Amino acid sequence: MKTIEAVEWLYHKGSQFLEKNDTESARTRFQRMLEMTRDSTWVERANAGLARVYLAEQNYFWAYDHVRRALKRSPNNPEYHYLKGRIHLARQEWDEAASEALKAVEEDLENSRYYHLLGAATYHCESYRSAQRFLKWAIECDPENPEPRFELAQIEINEGNYQSALSLLKDSLELTENKQKVRDAIRSIQENWKLKGVNHG
Repeated sequence: MKTIEAVEWLYHKGSQFLEKNDTESARTRFQRMLEMTRDSTWVERANAGLARVYLAEQNYFWAYDHVRRALKRSPNNPEYHYLKGRIHLARQEWDEAASEALKAVEEDLENSRYYHLLGAATYHCESYRSAQRFLKWAIECDPENPEPRFELAQIEINEGNYQSALSLLKDSLELTENKQKVRDAIRSIQENWKLKGVNHG
């Protein structure tokens, strides 16, 4: 097998393991790529793969190191900015997370995940209205993905807008396989209303 074919195979295997949350096997494949080639494209992809692995493992130091290396080779790649933004979000570095999410959005105006990240970050560093707007755009870009609705529902709960949160969660019931998670959230809101003495009909 030629080196480049072997490297490509390693990349696909690493990506498959990562999808299955087998981070150790994924990391082994991506690291092997770096040992086998100096080809710029594959080194970049291996670094991005390792950044995803370490992010999944909540090892933010190494996740940041690898995504920074990938960005050096491809500074306009929206997925790398998104990855970097997620690392900042996990570290509660809200301004930096919003900045990276915005860079990703500017490169790809129709990606729900990028708007979702932007909304989650801006809630902490700008305003509720900005976050609400970006999360609604995330929902518009991918109506079948329940995650932006969950995020927006959480923000609405934080703001005391229980009716809005309840409506979002009820919409999510039709979209998610994990219906128990949504039902638990709805029950939690209704119990919270009772505690606050709010008449929710």
